[in-house]
Amino acid sequence: MLRMTDDLQQRDPFSWGELGEKFWRQANETVRATERQLKFAAALYQGAGSYTAAARLAGYTERGKDDVGFRTTASRAAQTDAVKELLALANAEKPGRGAGAVDGAEIDREIDRMIRGRDPAAKIKGIELWNRREERRAELGRRPDDDGFSEDRLVRDFLLMPNGGPAIVQILTGQGKFIGNFPLLLDVARACQRDDPALWARLMASPMSPRSRVDLQRNLADPLYQNRPEHGSGRSKVWREIGIDIEEQDKIYRANGHHTHADDRAAEPDAEAITPAGIEAETEHASRGQ
Repeated sequence: MLRMTDDLQQRDPFSWGELGEKFWRQANETVRATERQLKFAAALYQGAGSYTAAARLAGYTERGKDDVGFRTTASRAAQTDAVKELLALANAEKPGRGAGAVDGAEIDREIDRMIRGRDPAAKIKGIELWNRREERRAELGRRPDDDGFSEDRLVRDFLLMPNGGPAIVQILTGQGKFIGNFPLLLDVARACQRDDPALWARLMASPMSPRSRVDLQRNLADPLYQNRPEHGSGRSKVWREIGIDIEEQDKIYRANGHHTHADDRAAEPDAEAITPAGIEAETEHASRGQ
């Protein structure tokens, strides 16, 4: 069993270890753990020999040596989402020790959970961490297929989730990205129009230059946008990686007025909804309602 260093055991005030208090405080801006949960995660990450040892260092109240309730409290603290997220963030920065070590698969699961959650700040932080891990994998030669489409793959994975279209729209706009620069723009538009048409209408009604609006409308009506061979056929490429022929799906969309992913989960709106005329009508309607 690993023991805490003398530094961590004896130093007062609480020792934040090599990552430093600043790292933990910044991480907690996303997680919003309590002060004791934050210190519990930091102590565990540094190699606390047990949950109870980490709980003592974090300031949880113990009533005597054989306090069963204290051990239960320490165990429950370790299982909270807040502590798991903090440990994932710390291990993504640098691997922890002992009970605070989190393997790569678990880090990916926790980051994925952050991305799928409802908190926009957590989503953004999760995406940053995911991209950073992908970059590290590429550096280690674990991503030989790293070809500049990593953001497209992230958007694709969102679109396969329930309500993934509105979620990725909120994340991308939260990052300050202009709608016309969205990866997989056509697929994002269809998914968002289906799941949250009011959000899409607000987005289309947002201020932009006349030239940008014309370009956006043209691109939304062009099935080859982001999919031309001279640009790497990126849209087809990332969908084909998971067994979806997006060009065939486009034909279904145009013929039947709805789009079906590989699992036939979702019906889409009329194809007219993403034509320039449809966009203009939707934008005009949203503007009148404001």
